[in-house]
Amino acid sequence: MKNSNEPAFAFTDNRSSSYEDNQCYYGLSKREYLAAKAMQGILASVQHDENRRHYVNGMNLDVSLIAKDALSCADALLSELEQPVVSTETDW
Repeated sequence: MKNSNEPAFAFTDNRSSSYEDNQCYYGLSKREYLAAKAMQGILASVQHDENRRHYVNGMNLDVSLIAKDALSCADALLSELEQPVVSTETDW
């Protein structure tokens, strides 16, 4: 399974005494969770009118574009997280 499709907060319900009866709940994928967080930030930074239309600097924003931008943010973060970790520590 690709990292972006991995569950963000998976858990197993272990309350059953039988292993077969235990259920795993996956919820949102990491991509969905990160996109939702990005979209929350984007929407918090724009202006709204009385009809809940979104504006930035007087320009009307299409919510489908906001959703696409949020997905782009999530994809960029997931891509960066796939990169090998580079140490920033200096050996003295």
